[in-house]
Amino acid sequence: MNLLLNPIFIFLSHWGVEGAAYSTVFSQIVSMCLSWWYFLISGKNAYLIRWRNFRPQPQIMGEVIAIGMPSLLSQICSSGYMTFVNRQFTALGGAVAISAFGIIGRLKSFLFMPIAGIAQGLQPIFGFNHAAGKNERVRQTIRITAGFTVIYGLVLTLICQLLPAWLMKMFVSENDVITQGTSMLRIISISLSLTGVGSIAAVYYQSTGKKRTAYFLPIASNLLLALPVLFVMAHYFGFYGAMVSIQVSDTVAFLLNGILLFFSIKKEKIIGEIT
Repeated sequence: MNLLLNPIFIFLSHWGVEGAAYSTVFSQIVSMCLSWWYFLISGKNAYLIRWRNFRPQPQIMGEVIAIGMPSLLSQICSSGYMTFVNRQFTALGGAVAISAFGIIGRLKSFLFMPIAGIAQGLQPIFGFNHAAGKNERVRQTIRITAGFTVIYGLVLTLICQLLPAWLMKMFVSENDVITQGTSMLRIISISLSLTGVGSIAAVYYQSTGKKRTAYFLPIASNLLLALPVLFVMAHYFGFYGAMVSIQVSDTVAFLLNGILLFFSIKKEKIIGEIT
């Protein structure tokens, strides 16, 4: 619905950015109403839900918060890290650099939508199979999805290396921003093949109840690793160092996630053989 209403509100109604906001809010309201109707009124869903089921249950709420908190922590740490990245780019590269980086961020969000969808789909697969003791399915799922994210990231890297200017022109028409963004995109896209594994690892630890590792990963990746690397490389190598620091951090985070996943899977396999 949002895709249909956006051009109507933006172009036909001449509301511009405000029209995009109206479209998003209206689409969310319709989605909420349809969800309420399906789960509470229609009687077609597999799970019978009644209003009395909405009574607060502290034990269940605590479990939900404990499992969901790593995602919130990851968003907070990632947002904090990107705040410092933007400040470094503004100080070292100026308004053109930060404009180009903002466009690259939107482009990355769009290109990584398939990986985000896969990560959401992995939650029930990991959770149900882990609870049923079918750890071989979990291991096979990790191998397949990790391989896909790496291959998909390599394809994205190739596209960004070959067509950076064309990709920038999709979002902006200013020549100075396109020129700056072209060189930045070629550097930043080098590590695209490595970032998907982190999403898989985060979903795996949350879905299998490994709360400590799920809490540790976003803190280690963003605050203990990426932030110091950003400051050090920006201090010694300037704007170029700030850009390359993203690739260095992604590479180290990829190795960290890979090592932790390897030992977690190995431990699960040993436990499964014993039981």
